[in-house]
Amino acid sequence: MRFAGRPCLIILVSLLFAASARAIVDENTEAPEAVRKAIMKAHPGARITAVKAEKEEIEQFEVKFTAGGKKMTADVARDGTILETDEPVEERNLPAGVRRAAQKAAEGGRITGAEKQSVTAVADKEMNSAKKLKEPQVRFVVHLSKGGMSGEVIINADGSVDEPTHWREQTK
Repeated sequence: MRFAGRPCLIILVSLLFAASARAIVDENTEAPEAVRKAIMKAHPGARITAVKAEKEEIEQFEVKFTAGGKKMTADVARDGTILETDEPVEERNLPAGVRRAAQKAAEGGRITGAEKQSVTAVADKEMNSAKKLKEPQVRFVVHLSKGGMSGEVIINADGSVDEPTHWREQTK
């Protein structure tokens, strides 16, 4: 009887080792191998929780995953090129210039959340591919609330506004 349990133990250890060597994908989540490998390379030990195919400028996938205890999102081209990664940032951790620009954009409202967006590649519609940037571009998507309206503003790491506030009525 003692020997009968060993093969199961060996299989279990092998499976655990294999899972640690690649991104863990929750049940019913499908992503091309290149997309999974890209997430794992950028975020070792990531757990992919959702994948959605998108057709924007190029065919790409929105990948939701958890890494380092943070819920994150990445847009990844079919070939595995990561276009951008979004990770939550608490207001107190925003760079001072970004926080000031967000408070000004809120026009007396309040900041309700933020993500740090690291853009590492851009889509080339003509070539249906992604071109990597020499240096990542970091910007912050800041969510705002004011008098029954919600909005977001996109602010560059230096505090300059990249995209002005887009306000809309809050849904209940």
